[in-house]
Amino acid sequence: MTRAAHHVVIIGFEQAALLGIACVSDTLDVASQQGADPRFDVRLASLRGRPVRGTSGLSLLGGTPVERVRDPIATLVVAGGTGHLDAAGNTEPVRHVRRLAHQWPSGLGVHRRVGAHRGGTAGRATGGHAPGDRP
Repeated sequence: MTRAAHHVVIIGFEQAALLGIACVSDTLDVASQQGADPRFDVRLASLRGRPVRGTSGLSLLGGTPVERVRDPIATLVVAGGTGHLDAAGNTEPVRHVRRLAHQWPSGLGVHRRVGAHRGGTAGRATGGHAPGDRP
């Protein structure tokens, strides 16, 4: 009996580490292909659905506008990269990470995990600090 998908949202921003996004999404995709139950449904989100331009200058397309993410999600990952300090200092991405990280059963859904891949945006948004983050 297959259970409903485990919804994962990866939030990318300007100067994100594209390898961090790809590693998470590809690992979960392989797990789904190998029979993970529930399977992983992974989406990339960004401000206004813009392409996520990495530190190398390459971009990932097809992002969901983070402003429109409303579905219950089980795991939220914030990409790292050299732009994490700019993102953490900008109220808009922090507001959306905070909104998604604090979903409760009486609201939009239940969050089981929130993580940052080498960055402080998730830590600041959730009231703590990500590993390696300096207050």
